Amino acid sequence: MICKKLSDFSTVILGDRKGPFFTLSFDAVLKKYDRIRQRIAEESTEAAYSFVSKRLKAAQALFNKWLDIYELYARGYATELLTFSYPAAILSLDEFDRVLEDRRPKVFGANISSEAYVLVDDLFANLGYDSDLYVLAEGDSFEKKSVYTEVNTESLKNLTKPVSKKTEIEKTLKHIQNRDISFFYYDGKEYDNALAWPLLLHECLHYLYYTQGLHQLQKRFASVSWAQEALIDIYVTNFFGPAYAVSLANYLYRRPHEAAISYPDFAVRLYISSLYLSKLEEMEKLPESTKHPVKEASDYIKKVLNQYEGRVSAFKKDADEIVEETNRPINEIISKKTQPFVDFVRQTEFERKEAYKVLEKKYLRKEVLSISDVLEYYENGLPVAADPRILFNSFISRKYLMDELSMLFFKESLKKWYVKKAWVRSELDVKSKS
Repeated sequence: MICKKLSDFSTVILGDRKGPFFTLSFDAVLKKYDRIRQRIAEESTEAAYSFVSKRLKAAQALFNKWLDIYELYARGYATELLTFSYPAAILSLDEFDRVLEDRRPKVFGANISSEAYVLVDDLFANLGYDSDLYVLAEGDSFEKKSVYTEVNTESLKNLTKPVSKKTEIEKTLKHIQNRDISFFYYDGKEYDNALAWPLLLHECLHYLYYTQGLHQLQKRFASVSWAQEALIDIYVTNFFGPAYAVSLANYLYRRPHEAAISYPDFAVRLYISSLYLSKLEEMEKLPESTKHPVKEASDYIKKVLNQYEGRVSAFKKDADEIVEETNRPINEIISKKTQPFVDFVRQTEFERKEAYKVLEKKYLRKEVLSISDVLEYYENGLPVAADPRILFNSFISRKYLMDELSMLFFKESLKKWYVKKAWVRSELDVKSKS
């Protein structure tokens, strides 16, 4: 029974503090938690790749710990003498499961290809970080949250911990914090659009924002509230290439009535991407095979951005300044871990030419695919094990943006690339042991 007033709740539900209604109210809450725990246990953690299953199992364990916190509160309150203000806490405990129950199907029933994990995992690997601490989740937009931040909400913080369970609660919260998993949410409406996957990389950089040193650059623009978002976009476009910029534009084109993925205005992020592509077009060291798709990507982004021309003027000055002052230091930060996109493509072209000189039977193992190679394979209907950055940047021309066959090609190519990497790792393991 849900009561409108605290006095009604106290009278109808609690009655005499020692009466049966008091005990039953807690019993009902705890039985509800038991049903939720059963649903968590029934969630499938099977996936196409073992590393995805491992993450889902870790998430499942943390969901149980999440529920442990709620149970500890309920059991603690059930054994302690309540003050007049605590009946509201009972009602809160009965409602706490809403967030957990909302997140559960979005994590374990996420409607996205497992190959999206391959793309995100590659970013972490290239930057030299442990990527076991995340799962992809289906949401209404692209954003990042974590189990610990979801559990330790303001509503929970405002509840006084029951004395008898305080130590256990703090210990369990610490356990969750130490084993925390980030949820990288993607827009569920884009589940069938592989070209939207690079937007997940933006959320990954929120996870790595401090470890990559981007927060130091943000200090230069303390008065710009959206500087963090801008710096992350500059970082990802330099690392991943024009395909990220096209993902932003394509998302906005498909969702014209949504002003933003997150604060700031989406047009800010798109404008910053257009500046990156403009500079990329001017680079003489850009490989010839890359120039045409970059030009097409630039034209496409400008076309989409024109729809938001009126919103650009409000932030143009700040955006220009941020890009001008941080582009070089961000490139230097990336270079400490891996090559920025242009250098990466040039290196790929060099290795490709070297591979073509090899006439041994093991030639295919040494094969390095360029952007033009990937498109050639696509036109012949052959998925190919191409590096994700090469793969996605092969498809930034407009004619591929809405092509369903190219979506299938993305998935199959990433699958082959992952298997190829696994074989290389296993060979290296064998050699190291022999």
